[in-house]
Amino acid sequence: APLHTVPAPHPDGATLYVAAAGSRFHAIDASTGATRWSGRTDGRVAGTASLSPDGRHVYFFTEDRGTFRKVDAASGALKFRSSDGTSVEGGAVLNRDGTVLYRVDLFGRVAALHTGEKGAD
Repeated sequence: APLHTVPAPHPDGATLYVAAAGSRFHAIDASTGATRWSGRTDGRVAGTASLSPDGRHVYFFTEDRGTFRKVDAASGALKFRSSDGTSVEGGAVLNRDGTVLYRVDLFGRVAALHTGEKGAD
């Protein structure tokens, strides 16, 4: 399936995380292009994913219901999922210590979501 987001690189540069048509999200080996893991989402992924500063988690939203997902970067296993029912416009930006993810909804409102990461001590 064709890719439809800009890839988000893992901090070590070995893996790229990207959404594809058909409500799929992939981890791709940056050297070979081989799929490391692939998962189904509940809608089209909005914008580029974000990675936690330590590279352990990938965060992304889907457009239609604003569903937020936190997945394990190595395996794709779902760690957390929630939805506020608001359509998301574009991607999201993670703050420097990985504790807050900011996104814009379809009406231009900015929302902050705590990621569950501990951040810098």
